[in-house]
Amino acid sequence: MNQVKVYSYLRFSDPRQSTGTSIDRQTQYARQWAEKHGLKLDDALSLRDEGLSAYHQKHIKQGALGTFLEAVKDGRIAEGSFLIVESLDRLSRAEPILAQGQLALIINSGITVVTASDNKEYNRERLRSNPMDLVYSLLVMIRAHEESDIKSKRVKAALKSRLKDWVNGTYRGRIAAGSTPQWLNWSNDHWEIIADRAEAYQIAVKLYRQGNTSKSIIHHLRNLGLTMNHNGLPKPNNLATLLRNPALTGVKIVCVDGERFELDGYYPALINNRDRKAMFLPRHKRHRKSNHIASVITGSNLLHCGYCDSAVVGGNSLQRKKRPNGAPRNGDRRLHCCGNNKPKRRRCTIRTSCSVVPVENAILDYCSHSQSAQPSLETPNPIFAEDWATLVEGVNALDFDAREKAQYLIKEAFQKIIIYMNGFTPKKANGPLHTQPSIDLTLVPKHGNPQALHVNRKTGEWVIDNSRTNQTHPIKALHQITESIDPTCGKI
Repeated sequence: MNQVKVYSYLRFSDPRQSTGTSIDRQTQYARQWAEKHGLKLDDALSLRDEGLSAYHQKHIKQGALGTFLEAVKDGRIAEGSFLIVESLDRLSRAEPILAQGQLALIINSGITVVTASDNKEYNRERLRSNPMDLVYSLLVMIRAHEESDIKSKRVKAALKSRLKDWVNGTYRGRIAAGSTPQWLNWSNDHWEIIADRAEAYQIAVKLYRQGNTSKSIIHHLRNLGLTMNHNGLPKPNNLATLLRNPALTGVKIVCVDGERFELDGYYPALINNRDRKAMFLPRHKRHRKSNHIASVITGSNLLHCGYCDSAVVGGNSLQRKKRPNGAPRNGDRRLHCCGNNKPKRRRCTIRTSCSVVPVENAILDYCSHSQSAQPSLETPNPIFAEDWATLVEGVNALDFDAREKAQYLIKEAFQKIIIYMNGFTPKKANGPLHTQPSIDLTLVPKHGNPQALHVNRKTGEWVIDNSRTNQTHPIKALHQITESIDPTCGKI
């Protein structure tokens, strides 16, 4: 049979409270009370919750009191035992009906709750003989909850005000909310990077983007002697979550009462936003093969056929004979309308394809000359201040990073790109290039007006067609236009 014991429970919502004399005072009271009643204080079972809020019930969900209540439910605490607390508000500051239920669970299990502040005892016998003690306990809990509720509202209001000031640029100090990233320390008035941990994160991001497994990345970091947190290295199944942390790009996210605040530039960034987005891709898409050519205008759901409004996708024939320098020929990388694969009654009436190269060149060159290819004229993004033209050389050289960056910029600049592979008014594309129709585009930017371009099929040189600038929809009378031409126009 379990022996009757005396248990002492200490709780502090702020760990700094433990630096005073409160712990010694409460422990001494519990020991003296036990000796006075001829009982033994259980020193082995330390019931102490430091920094756990009773208002948010963290001391129940993840603290010592929650463990004690589970032991009470399971009958592992002997009936007739005693639990000593400084006051009832140490047990709970939750809603009174919930707090009362937790107190009732302890009392109904035959355990006496003793409050050191007023030397009161709460058990079934005393409450039966003096029901007003039950009312008193409820009043104490109501007062405790109201105090915590008012404090919580004030703290949230102050936090919201400080967050809004940070977003508006009028405050640049520290925001005391959430946890600090493991690769940073706050020193006086600025963040200090923990060099070895930051290096570990950057290496992990690079390897993860290349398609390496989490287990192999952790093994590699261990061989290098690097750590990612104060415990060393995380478990492999936690690595992906850590690498998707927006704090890696310098962003702190705080949610207050359902309102979300994103503080750009709050932390020193370890990686760029494109690298973080790549963390969410499946492994087979993250993995970059040696001969892989990154997409520039496809793969972002931007490109649509002007004849049927179906998606336009890229297709590479890299097994064909290459140029002397090893690069694929322009005609081996093509654009295809998905409408060609639909059932006959919904199939695109202009079954054709075209080289992607002149389209890429035309869009990049247009972006380097157009202000409408900016994400916002009011709040320009520094990345868009770069000269688009500097990307063209890398894009044409099939440099992976340059092409990936160009795709990101184009995706941020446009909401839709409509392509007419055989021109706004479709014609046959057979014969020499100089006799074939232009590739026509309608560019729909996120900011600004749509623009219609005629693109040279060979060079990518473009001219603006002002007569069609406001036409952003597919051709309406396409069937009437194409009655006199072959439904299978040639490909180049």
